[in-house]
Amino acid sequence: MIELLPTNRLAEILPLVAEVQALHAQAMPAHFRAGPGDDALVAMLHDRVAAGAEVLVWRGASGVEGYVLCCVDERAASAIRPGERFGKVDQLCVAPGARRRGIGSALVEAAKARLLAQGAARWYVTWWAFNEASARTMARCGAAPLHQTAGGTLHASK
Repeated sequence: MIELLPTNRLAEILPLVAEVQALHAQAMPAHFRAGPGDDALVAMLHDRVAAGAEVLVWRGASGVEGYVLCCVDERAASAIRPGERFGKVDQLCVAPGARRRGIGSALVEAAKARLLAQGAARWYVTWWAFNEASARTMARCGAAPLHQTAGGTLHASK
């Protein structure tokens, strides 16, 4: 069952948030901190929710088995782009024992429905290139690549 997680219960998703953080820190240590601690993660979640994000959870027999964090954002019009109110799927995690049951896709679809109800006409999501599971889930949910971002380390000239 999918439900909106109240702000006073954000700590319920800490094991999943920590798992996502550890995965990213291991794969991309220059971009992500290892072991930020529960207090820092809860503070980050509270900041995101205070800024308008919502956390949807999949609650199964063993408690919270997955979550998605989503928000509506706006981009002002510029000389080259129109203004836009859009939805963003920002974080997704399903507990290891609950994977391969469609929970991730169901959470993304629920997030998309909430974003549409809040006036977003499009949705966007990003994932790191190493995260093939996210790429597969997002493709199943209708996400198609729009652009690519690449990066590298700068080295001083000798």
